[in-house]
Amino acid sequence: MKDIWEHGSLRGRWDISQESFQDSIFVFPVVSIGNVPQLAVDLLLENFSFQPVGILDSSALVPFFGHGALKGPYSITTALQVFWLERAPDNANIVCIQARTPPSKGFAKLFVEEIISLVNLWKPRLAVFLTSFSALSIIPGGVVQPGQFKVIRTAVSENAVEVNPDAIECVGLEYFEGDKFSLFGKFWDKLKSSSSLPCCVTALGMHVYEGDNTNDAIHYFTKLCNFLRLPNVPNDESVKLPESWSCII
Repeated sequence: MKDIWEHGSLRGRWDISQESFQDSIFVFPVVSIGNVPQLAVDLLLENFSFQPVGILDSSALVPFFGHGALKGPYSITTALQVFWLERAPDNANIVCIQARTPPSKGFAKLFVEEIISLVNLWKPRLAVFLTSFSALSIIPGGVVQPGQFKVIRTAVSENAVEVNPDAIECVGLEYFEGDKFSLFGKFWDKLKSSSSLPCCVTALGMHVYEGDNTNDAIHYFTKLCNFLRLPNVPNDESVKLPESWSCII
């Protein structure tokens, strides 16, 4: 690996120069209900030509080691890995951090600061944070009404021309402020209060139940692809599922 970087307890090793990440779209799935953002990113990596370009190591996270989403030298995954999609010159490249585990107890604030330090270092055009909320929080009793199920919502900056806001239901910023005690809530509070971020910031959220979230992940993935203006998005029947989803280690 070419480059080694360290910030506090976060260390990174890269196959490409971090300057490549400038003016890209930064995508980060926050560990949340049903792990739907992580599953959607797995599908993103599996169905498009993302390249594994780096490994991150944070002492703030619960350690993880398992069967990865891709084959080859990166077939073993850790808690944080970096993937890169280079696109045509008229489209922003995409850098994605796949996160597998939540912070250890008492380390959430540190982890939030570490990820935001990467945003400040890489200077993307747009940072997109992915999350999922409990369906139990929509209305009393946790019953999802028609029109609410599988709706992906976003808060998009007016300057975020790199994405397609029409692909997803746009809502006010307050939609993402409901659960201040979740990991995403800590990210959102920090992002809102930061005046020095070098880019626009938005979030995508979806209400889900815990359980088999495969179909939720496929739907989330499809909407995310359309939001990111990715071409040739597979339909629900042709989405390729990662081998790691069926492997037991």
